[in-house]
Amino acid sequence: MRIGEIAERTGLNISNIRFYERKGLIGPDREKDSKYRNYTEEDLKRIQQIILYRKMDISVETIGQILDGEMTLQSALESQILELQEKKQMIQGSIDLCQKVMEDGTSENLDIDYYLSYVSDEESKGSKFGDIDELIEDFATITQFDRLVGSSYWGWLLINNTRFGKIVMTIWCLFFLAVPIIGIIDDLYNGVSPIRMTFWIMWLILYVASFIYYRQYRKK
Repeated sequence: MRIGEIAERTGLNISNIRFYERKGLIGPDREKDSKYRNYTEEDLKRIQQIILYRKMDISVETIGQILDGEMTLQSALESQILELQEKKQMIQGSIDLCQKVMEDGTSENLDIDYYLSYVSDEESKGSKFGDIDELIEDFATITQFDRLVGSSYWGWLLINNTRFGKIVMTIWCLFFLAVPIIGIIDDLYNGVSPIRMTFWIMWLILYVASFIYYRQYRKK
């Protein structure tokens, strides 16, 4: 089967099918003469599995693990349910907050402190609201975290927008901050070396300056 027929039978557009191929989820044979992709019924079945799992909002990386037998469907679904339940709580909290502001009467003189206090009180009771983690994402961006892990399977697993990915990015950002600080402390304790001290201080200055510049750039 040609890719057009696969697209027609699955309802996917061709770019989506090629995306899954680039991610290694499918691997149709290519004809020696024409180099056209030749999809089999097995490829079709695999694509249909991908569609089903994506409808569950399972990440492409996790789907790859399922299809390759690196993760059981049962464990993937259990993990996905927990993640979706957490997202559901956040969405519901944000909906409730929107409704509260509307019911109180929105105006230009919105009492921000009151609503932030309300959010804080509700969070202390276990409610969840939209996650704010721009700081970590900014630091991860300016330190080229995504380039370090690359676009391989493991790279996509690490930078996938999950709790684990955020933990890894946080550790990465803290590492970049900790190295010059530890270097400065070590120099002060074991004897100051002008060259090393200058290097560590310049590291910190450039790091902070890059972050400030990046934040200002993001606001434009």
